[in-house]
Amino acid sequence: MPKKIFLSHSAHRDPTARPALDQLEEKLKQRGGEFQVLLDHSTLKLAEDWRSAINVWCGMCDAAILLVTPDAMVAPYCDYEWSILGYRKATTPMFTIVPVYLLGATPEQSRGKPNQISEIQGVQFATIEQAWPRIEDLLGNIAATDSPTRTQAQLIASLIRRVINDPGSDLLKAALAKVNLQLGTWEPLQDPWERFALQMMGLGLTQAAPALMQIRWAFQNDKTAWNDILEMVAGSWVDDRSVQRLAFRSAGDCSARSVALNASAAPVARPYVVKASGRPPSDTWSTASAPDTAADLDQLKANIASSLARALHLDATASPELLAKKLKTRENIRQPVVVYLPTRSLDAAWLMELRRAFEFVTFFLLAGSDKPSLTNVEWMDPQLPDHFEESVWSDYDDTKNDCALP
Repeated sequence: MPKKIFLSHSAHRDPTARPALDQLEEKLKQRGGEFQVLLDHSTLKLAEDWRSAINVWCGMCDAAILLVTPDAMVAPYCDYEWSILGYRKATTPMFTIVPVYLLGATPEQSRGKPNQISEIQGVQFATIEQAWPRIEDLLGNIAATDSPTRTQAQLIASLIRRVINDPGSDLLKAALAKVNLQLGTWEPLQDPWERFALQMMGLGLTQAAPALMQIRWAFQNDKTAWNDILEMVAGSWVDDRSVQRLAFRSAGDCSARSVALNASAAPVARPYVVKASGRPPSDTWSTASAPDTAADLDQLKANIASSLARALHLDATASPELLAKKLKTRENIRQPVVVYLPTRSLDAAWLMELRRAFEFVTFFLLAGSDKPSLTNVEWMDPQLPDHFEESVWSDYDDTKNDCALP
């Protein structure tokens, strides 16, 4: 199977990089089908769901070539892409990234930035022709690696195949005809429904809705599967580095099972949990929500205990011993349990006590616009921009309701 190579660039902003981009794309395509080029030929606009598109590109590729130019170093989209790709490299060393420095750009100019691209072995030549032998060498040992984005695409495809039999791809073609895809030269995957899933995830739910509506009728007898598909497409704006951090924390040292996000509501945090679980939303990790306020720490503990009991299908007044036994069982079968907890009135001492009281729980802290000083808590990156939370309600939630089965 061809290895999927993502080309990251800022040629739309800086046309001087276009010849190098075109030449590099052509060099890759000349390798007799060895590589599959993933390249954005459109211009992402801030008003569009660019997070979803970038997450798909960065999450499904087997390797990435970064055209590092002076403009790319300051382009927000490139920084976002490089941060995600850099995290994949940090957590999966076999993942291949090849930075190609052009037009006067040097590793020293990007040194010290959070994306850590300057620390990856790169190529620095005046032209692609000169750089190509070295690029070929660095691409010589590509190993396919999994990612949360790829897993979700496979889940969506499996749910569709379970319901739809479309041997001639007529329904698939009719659905794709309803949207103007802006994903560039995406070569067909072996599984056409997986390709469809990746395209829908790249568009985001609002833009993908016309295509999804073309297949909705087939799910009349499986509303759970349909709702799962909508929710996974709707949550594609969540990038892989955050969900990998959540997954790592939820399976690691119990004293460090705390993450935080600058959101105020649990539904905004839920896509992180769904994607980290690697399961359909209807079968994701058990979650509970703690109330916004509590008079004291004992009341907060009681509130969390009753919420956890309901989430784990126990009576709300279940004994502490029974709840602890249930949580231990989930730990043994490696199914994390997450509690959404607002940080209002929460301090480091309270959080430490909660960690002791609920040993096997992962606390997902909702900080809103604040960033309280809490120890041993990993913050989800990137920080959500202003008013992003409201856009989830106005765009995604409304679209999900419009697409829901009657």
